[in-house]
Amino acid sequence: LVNVVDLVEFKAVLAHEFGHFAQRSVGLGSYLYVANRVMDDLINRRDGLDRFVDAWASVDIRVSFPAWGLKGLLWAVRGGLTGIYRGLNLLHLSLSREMEFNADRVAVSVAGSDAIVHALCRLPFASECLQDAGASLDAAADHGLFSDDVYLHQTLSAARLRKLKKDERLGLPPESTDRPGSVTVFKPEDDGIPERYRSHPTDHAREVSAKQHYVPGPSDGRSPWLLFDDAAALKQRASESFYRDFLNRTEPYKPVPAGEVQKFV
Repeated sequence: LVNVVDLVEFKAVLAHEFGHFAQRSVGLGSYLYVANRVMDDLINRRDGLDRFVDAWASVDIRVSFPAWGLKGLLWAVRGGLTGIYRGLNLLHLSLSREMEFNADRVAVSVAGSDAIVHALCRLPFASECLQDAGASLDAAADHGLFSDDVYLHQTLSAARLRKLKKDERLGLPPESTDRPGSVTVFKPEDDGIPERYRSHPTDHAREVSAKQHYVPGPSDGRSPWLLFDDAAALKQRASESFYRDFLNRTEPYKPVPAGEVQKFV
């Protein structure tokens, strides 16, 4: 994230996350989680009562007819709980989407309407580049080469993929025009998922919401890396974590300059 967005976009992403922290409705999530677990157990799990009723219902009908009535009662109760369970989850998904819109508006309030949208535009390709770089770094690690800066390789993967796909602006937001807010970044999408089943709004819906009342924002193309006192040391620590947690490498991390590893790649 830090490696691909500019300073204003990074500010927008931070504001979005702090917007979530400020939402009182976040606490509802933990209560709903507990309620869901309880109802899921009641609906789907079978316990001693169920085994007792099943055993009772398996004997002669002259003795077991009350058990069949009890089985019907349990079926009805579970059916009612299933409806409540589904309704609560739909409400929670709706709340989650509204929380995303709200957090985006916090970002808009401090960085303008474009910044959070442009950050959303950059992230999928940035993730693809990190995956691509990771595959190369994993191969280099097989030969004992560990980089001290995975972010250099992510940047170079972006250049390689753009050249490979013949699109110099792949993963970049549209260039600005004389009319701020006139460029639409995301088109409506139809992936077959009904809106009510989404935990997050589509990127198009988030853009529409962020630009509903367009707020011009500052521009600053500098990298967020300048916010850190010793970016090189931080990159090396993060690179070690990348090898251990993302690539699952268990060898001792003995890094060499990223340029040497890139020559091997």
